[in-house]
Amino acid sequence: MNDNKTIKYLLAGVLIAAPVILIILICISPLRLIYDENNFVSNIPLLERCGLSVEFIRGIRNQSPGPLYQFIYTPLKAIGITTIVQYRLVNMLMLLGSIFLLHKMMKEENVENPIIKSMLIFAIPGTWTTGGLALTEIPSILFLLLSVYALFMSAKEHRNSFLLMSVSGLLMSLTIIGRTPFLMVLPAAACLFFLQKDRNIPAILSYFLLAMAAPLAVFYIWKGLVPPHVQTIQSGIKPLFLTYAFSYLCVFVLIINPTWYKLPAVYYKALGALFILLLVLNVTVLHINFVPLKSLSTKLPAGPGYFVDHILSSAIPCLMWCMCALHIVATVLHISEDRNNAWKIFLLFAATFIAITTIKSAAQFSTRYPYQSFPFLLLYCAKDIKLNKWLLIRAVVGIVLGIVSLRSYYSIMYHEVTERKLKVKSQNIKVNPEYSAFTVVHSTECPLSIGG
Repeated sequence: MNDNKTIKYLLAGVLIAAPVILIILICISPLRLIYDENNFVSNIPLLERCGLSVEFIRGIRNQSPGPLYQFIYTPLKAIGITTIVQYRLVNMLMLLGSIFLLHKMMKEENVENPIIKSMLIFAIPGTWTTGGLALTEIPSILFLLLSVYALFMSAKEHRNSFLLMSVSGLLMSLTIIGRTPFLMVLPAAACLFFLQKDRNIPAILSYFLLAMAAPLAVFYIWKGLVPPHVQTIQSGIKPLFLTYAFSYLCVFVLIINPTWYKLPAVYYKALGALFILLLVLNVTVLHINFVPLKSLSTKLPAGPGYFVDHILSSAIPCLMWCMCALHIVATVLHISEDRNNAWKIFLLFAATFIAITTIKSAAQFSTRYPYQSFPFLLLYCAKDIKLNKWLLIRAVVGIVLGIVSLRSYYSIMYHEVTERKLKVKSQNIKVNPEYSAFTVVHSTECPLSIGG
């Protein structure tokens, strides 16, 4: 018993230290736009110039998500928040708000140790890059969890169900114009309503009408699901990315609750045989290479770097395909087990449907895409998570990987942005002097990169 308490206190200490470390890393981060921050921040002057208008919505450049990011950060200028480091701190506050909502829902579900379990989000390495950079995922996840919380409470507060579901729909509307993949929460919600015994039809209609209000208006202006400027780049499908996404979901669940994959031994024997077969095919025919956390592998010494890039990179895709298969099999089995639990089916379907959207991702795969499913997986697994020494070890490993990954973004991307800045100067693209961070104002020149 004392050992369990010690593990619990150690785990709590590690998870409490994690956001403190992240805040410190943000405070000492470079005063430069890093990675896709450039694409999102560069559309803020467009909103300031055009206001909330068709011209602004249609004129969004270099980003695939909708305008929620600009709606949040543009007003902050009035209170003196203009540097990218300040934006990152605001992003961190929204991450903490998301954790608070996860805690509230776990507490309502009578989950043991809800504070510790909601803080397990820091055990996922992707939290550190999405939380440490001012990107679009965390703001959208905050609005998503606000919407899901209102939807969750509507089932408990029957007298106020119409109001709560309407609020949930409105919040979901804003979520979708922040990250389009969250559109897939709506079919999951339809499954939830179908499985519920007591259906409030007017409230359900209000939910869907409000949830689709802003997205339909934005999609109509765009004539598609992404802004006109990136529609060509976002065309086509990439099944390989879908397999990567499900393998990442497998990694996420293995960190927080590996017993979710407690399957008969025959499944693992089949996966072992599949891995060998795929490895032979990949080395001889397919020649597909992939290295997770690429920002870390580029910093390895020559010897290990060569091993990772030329040998391990062929085996990793095969392992990821097997993990994808494992996650799909486990998901099907859990759906069968929980088929009468409307809330759990909603959570599992939402996580799965969001991950499926990676098949339409841009030219490169990013951990950020499957990461959007994680809040649903955490809520789904919460009751089954065991606070033991193995979870402590997995959490520490995940946190260390997250810290190193974020630090590598801050260092490697610093040099890339410096090169980009020189390129911009050589092309005479104007720079907005009102922003302390390097902010590109729109130009007719070719886009510097595409924000996912």
